[in-house]
Amino acid sequence: MFSVLLEQGSDGRTYLDWLLSGLGWTLSLAFFGWWFAFAIGVVVGIGRAVKNRSVAFASTWEDYL
Repeated sequence: MFSVLLEQGSDGRTYLDWLLSGLGWTLSLAFFGWWFAFAIGVVVGIGRAVKNRSVAFASTWEDYL
């Protein structure tokens, strides 16, 4: 049943190699996407807490839509 994973494709790589490569790409994109979202969240969170009105307004602009 799982022997198809060890068969070679047209480029000489096995299907298991393709799956592991896709898993690596998926995990790395998820990891960097999480850090990107975390960085934006930190900036917006700090922006909402500062006393400068223009920075606080820029961080909460969606509340006024």
